Amino acid sequence: MIRGSPTFLAWLPAMDSGRRCCFDVTSEVIGQVGSGCHAFVSELTTAVVGPGRPLSWTVRPFRTPYYSDDPDGSDWRDRLRLAWRFIVALDAVSHLNDFNNPGPRAAYALDSTWQPSKEDWSVSTLECSVIGTISHTETSVINHTVGSLAARGRVEVLPTVGRALQLRLNLGVYKLPQAEPAIRDIVHILDSHGWSTSAFGST
Repeated sequence: MIRGSPTFLAWLPAMDSGRRCCFDVTSEVIGQVGSGCHAFVSELTTAVVGPGRPLSWTVRPFRTPYYSDDPDGSDWRDRLRLAWRFIVALDAVSHLNDFNNPGPRAAYALDSTWQPSKEDWSVSTLECSVIGTISHTETSVINHTVGSLAARGRVEVLPTVGRALQLRLNLGVYKLPQAEPAIRDIVHILDSHGWSTSAFGST
């Protein structure tokens, strides 16, 4: 079956356990994400893992420079792109699909739980995260980076597809765009340690 352009993209999937996966989602259309209807979450999950199907899930909106395709744009909402963090419990032990492909994975569904009146695009107080990826490297490099950031927020280092690692620094809820300089400072720290801080290559 020939499908049109994707509606959403799933990024940086990771298995939290054999029965739980997590990934980020960005929108390629006007629509956004609410709490996630079953058909929508099933479409996303099928794109990243198999053979498990979703039993339950959580969805958390956040902003990050990592998924910005216009990092020098005049609008802060372009520089700090809106994304959603999914954590999905599965009905069977599963694995990441197409492990050597760094992605993203395309989805072709819409979330029926999203309502335009609840649009997150213009919300200026929202959770913010800085993300970096790096090829599997020496433990000392990872530890040095984590040590540099530990005082800034909650740091996670997770394996992902493409034989890479992802570092995620959850900064908590920020008022935007006032907090953007602090976010950029953290991006520079990751850059200096050799992490890629953009899903689209050099920033």
